[in-house]
Amino acid sequence: MRILLNLVFFAWLICTVVIYGLPILVLGLLGIQADQLYVIARAWVIQILKACHLLLGISYQVHGLQNVQTTTPSILLSKHQSPYETLVYIAILPQALSIVLKKEIFKLPVFGWALKRIGMIGINRTMGLQAFRQILKLGKVHLTQGRWVLIFPEGTRIPRGHIGHYKESGVRLAQATHTSIVPVAITSGKCWAKNGYPNRPGIIDISFGPPIDPQNLPTKQVNEQVKIWIETEMQRLEPSAYLPESPPSTRG
Repeated sequence: MRILLNLVFFAWLICTVVIYGLPILVLGLLGIQADQLYVIARAWVIQILKACHLLLGISYQVHGLQNVQTTTPSILLSKHQSPYETLVYIAILPQALSIVLKKEIFKLPVFGWALKRIGMIGINRTMGLQAFRQILKLGKVHLTQGRWVLIFPEGTRIPRGHIGHYKESGVRLAQATHTSIVPVAITSGKCWAKNGYPNRPGIIDISFGPPIDPQNLPTKQVNEQVKIWIETEMQRLEPSAYLPESPPSTRG
């Protein structure tokens, strides 16, 4: 039954690509700006999440949304366990987001092209220092335009209950642009597998931490502060996923 429901969900997902993705592409070619196209994308994501709830029994609850300031752009540094978080933040945050994604996603017909049209940031993760420079350059542009930037500091999806290496690019972007950081913990891995397939119903917790001012502090110290908050919150939200002998590391 679960497999059948997954097939129905992904069939619906493909339908939404046509219903919402094609208009984004057409309107983009007609000169409509990314922020206006983002409104369509948000409606698109909301429909996907509704289907996810109705068909798969996966929903979410939000904690700490008061920590998200609406007056000035911020940089979100989020845990990354599944594709779910590339969708849900678009739905729940009123600000337009520019999500840092691997550039290969933009090659996906319609879906990837639409992501590029609405202002997502594509980087080549294999390029090392050049990828960091891309984040710094494009991130500055998007923040200047009033958009928020979402970065997954671990760089890739991390299996449930595990801790990845937290890269410093998000913190360095925040310091270079005098922008505050909002750390985010999300337990999507308990419902949605790392490989991209929903595997069980449940409620995904999303917790926004207090803003962090990265100025006048060493980059490593700020990065460690982000890591400790996220991983401590992950253990609070889902203690069963973490072994008692594996507390959040205090080293990068």
